[in-house]
Amino acid sequence: AELVIRPQGYMYPAKDQQVQMSKTMAWCNQVYVAVANASGFDGVYTYFGHSAIIGMDGRTLGECSTEDKGMQYAQLSISGIRDARANDQSQNQLFKLTHRGYTGVYANG
Repeated sequence: AELVIRPQGYMYPAKDQQVQMSKTMAWCNQVYVAVANASGFDGVYTYFGHSAIIGMDGRTLGECSTEDKGMQYAQLSISGIRDARANDQSQNQLFKLTHRGYTGVYANG
Protein backbone atom coordinates (compact mmCIF):
# COMPACT_ATOMS: atom_id res chain seq x y z
CA ALA A 1 0.00 0.00 0.00
CA GLU A 2 1.11 3.53 -0.66
CA LEU A 3 -1.67 5.24 1.31
CA VAL A 4 -3.30 4.35 4.62
CA ILE A 5 -6.59 6.13 5.27
CA ARG A 6 -7.49 6.32 8.93
CA PRO A 7 -11.01 7.58 9.76
CA GLN A 8 -11.42 8.07 13.50
CA GLY A 9 -13.33 9.83 16.24
CA TYR A 10 -10.74 10.57 18.91
CA MET A 11 -11.56 12.88 21.78
CA TYR A 12 -9.53 15.01 24.12
CA PRO A 13 -7.06 14.42 25.79
CA ALA A 14 -5.54 12.07 23.15
CA LYS A 15 -4.64 14.75 20.56
CA ASP A 16 -0.86 14.61 20.92
CA GLN A 17 -0.81 10.81 20.87
CA GLN A 18 -2.98 10.67 17.72
CA VAL A 19 -0.73 13.08 15.83
CA GLN A 20 2.46 11.26 16.88
CA MET A 21 0.98 7.84 16.07
CA SER A 22 0.11 8.91 12.53
CA LYS A 23 3.61 10.26 11.92
CA THR A 24 5.21 7.12 13.33
CA MET A 25 2.93 4.87 11.24
CA ALA A 26 3.90 6.72 8.06
CA TRP A 27 7.64 6.65 8.79
CA CYS A 28 7.84 3.01 9.89
CA ASN A 29 5.81 1.68 6.97
CA GLN A 30 6.94 4.16 4.30
CA VAL A 31 3.39 5.08 3.35
CA TYR A 32 1.34 8.23 3.18
CA VAL A 33 -1.21 8.43 6.00
CA ALA A 34 -4.44 10.40 5.71
CA VAL A 35 -6.13 10.84 9.08
CA ALA A 36 -9.76 11.98 9.15
CA ASN A 37 -10.72 12.80 12.73
CA ALA A 38 -14.06 14.09 13.94
CA SER A 39 -14.24 17.65 15.25
CA GLY A 40 -16.67 19.58 17.39
CA PHE A 41 -19.09 18.61 20.13
CA ASP A 42 -21.78 15.94 19.67
CA GLY A 43 -23.64 16.62 22.91
CA VAL A 44 -21.53 14.17 24.92
CA TYR A 45 -17.95 14.21 23.62
CA THR A 46 -15.64 16.89 22.29
CA TYR A 47 -13.57 15.80 19.28
CA PHE A 48 -10.36 17.67 18.58
CA GLY A 49 -10.16 17.49 14.78
CA HIS A 50 -6.59 17.85 13.53
CA SER A 51 -7.18 15.68 10.48
CA ALA A 52 -3.91 15.46 8.58
CA ILE A 53 -1.97 14.15 5.63
CA ILE A 54 1.40 12.72 6.61
CA GLY A 55 4.28 12.03 4.20
CA MET A 56 6.17 8.74 4.08
CA ASP A 57 9.01 10.34 6.03
CA GLY A 58 6.73 11.26 8.94
CA ARG A 59 6.47 14.95 8.06
CA THR A 60 3.11 16.67 8.08
CA LEU A 61 2.06 17.67 4.55
CA GLY A 62 -1.20 19.29 5.63
CA GLU A 63 -3.17 19.51 8.86
CA CYS A 64 -6.53 20.92 9.82
CA SER A 65 -7.15 22.66 13.09
CA THR A 66 -10.23 22.18 15.27
CA GLU A 67 -12.67 23.73 12.78
CA ASP A 68 -15.73 21.84 11.57
CA LYS A 69 -15.54 20.52 8.00
CA GLY A 70 -11.89 21.46 7.62
CA MET A 71 -10.15 20.36 4.43
CA GLN A 72 -6.52 19.83 3.45
CA TYR A 73 -4.82 18.56 0.33
CA ALA A 74 -1.31 17.54 -0.64
CA GLN A 75 0.46 16.14 -3.67
CA LEU A 76 1.43 12.49 -3.15
CA SER A 77 4.11 10.77 -5.22
CA ILE A 78 3.59 7.06 -5.81
CA SER A 79 6.83 6.84 -7.78
CA GLY A 80 8.66 8.61 -4.94
CA ILE A 81 7.55 5.97 -2.43
CA ARG A 82 8.42 3.11 -4.74
CA ASP A 83 11.84 4.60 -5.48
CA ALA A 84 12.56 5.11 -1.77
CA ARG A 85 11.53 1.56 -0.96
CA ALA A 86 13.79 0.18 -3.68
CA ASN A 87 16.86 2.39 -3.22
CA ASP A 88 17.01 3.99 0.22
CA GLN A 89 19.00 2.02 2.74
CA SER A 90 19.89 3.45 6.13
CA GLN A 91 16.60 5.33 6.49
CA ASN A 92 14.52 2.53 4.95
CA GLN A 93 12.97 0.26 7.58
CA LEU A 94 11.43 -2.03 4.93
CA PHE A 95 14.84 -2.53 3.29
CA LYS A 96 16.31 -3.49 6.65
CA LEU A 97 13.67 -6.18 7.16
CA THR A 98 14.62 -8.02 3.98
CA HIS A 99 18.37 -7.54 4.24
CA ARG A 100 20.88 -8.21 6.93
CA GLY A 101 20.49 -4.64 8.03
CA TYR A 102 22.34 -1.52 7.20
CA THR A 103 25.98 -1.74 8.25
CA GLY A 104 28.92 0.34 7.31
CA VAL A 105 31.84 -1.30 5.52
CA TYR A 106 35.30 0.18 5.30
CA ALA A 107 36.51 0.94 1.78
CA ASN A 108 39.44 -1.47 2.19
CA GLY A 109 37.15 -4.34 3.20
